[in-house]
Amino acid sequence: MGAPVYVSKTHMLDAEANWTQAISVLDESGIHPQTANQYDDCYVTIEPLTGVSFQATINLQANLLMEPDELFPHAAVSMYPVYSIYRSGNLSETVIEDMFGALKV
Repeated sequence: MGAPVYVSKTHMLDAEANWTQAISVLDESGIHPQTANQYDDCYVTIEPLTGVSFQATINLQANLLMEPDELFPHAAVSMYPVYSIYRSGNLSETVIEDMFGALKV
């Protein structure tokens, strides 16, 4: 049996409603709830003529699935976020010209 770890977008963006409704994420003050939004998505910006990637952003989170077992027989099935990662990068016009030559027509 494998480890019960699942990967999702941060704040369970685009997950099924039964998972997103069961999560309360609070801001730094611990008072105001936060919800998933466009900043939790993953995207790549591509130059349309050459297919060169100019910018990429990835937001992912690892979640641990908890289910009832011998130790916790009355526990509810739930998903606990344990780790999130944010990575982004972009290529400057100078780097792109050095790598691919002039892309402007």
